[in-house]
Amino acid sequence: MREDAVSHAVAVEAFLERTTTPGAGRGAPIEYLRDPRRAITEGGVLCLVCGASFRHLTNTHLRKHGLTSEEYKRRFGYNMRRALMMTPVRRRHADNAKKFGLARRIRRRPILEGLELRRMGGRHFHSLEESLTRRERPPQRPAAPLLRDGRGRFRTVAGLLG
Repeated sequence: MREDAVSHAVAVEAFLERTTTPGAGRGAPIEYLRDPRRAITEGGVLCLVCGASFRHLTNTHLRKHGLTSEEYKRRFGYNMRRALMMTPVRRRHADNAKKFGLARRIRRRPILEGLELRRMGGRHFHSLEESLTRRERPPQRPAAPLLRDGRGRFRTVAGLLG
């Protein structure tokens, strides 16, 4: 587990120790703090600060807690590109974007412009959400071992023998 995920886990445990008195009624249930992915469902998005449920967790609501969308995602371990909206709403937004060709209107490509981004070569901060997802996903192994043929190309063992 990476340092950032470990520090998040330690912070969550400390928070839980402070707020898990019987009948406290504060914030979100413990299971959502341990795995924030569960707070976003087909039925709504649970605010992990106050425990209220919404169709879309807006910046207006987060401002009431003194947070921005980015701060909220960092605090609770969400992937920075995660939409804080329930699945049907997110799907509707995506369909509208495809329908109106919004991807074609994007002119700026940060990976092409930013020298530092190119140097990173795809490396990025791993949020708690991403770490949990990677941990649950079974390892992907090739069906058959790959070896190089005489010309340096990868082939399966069956391809080399046949």
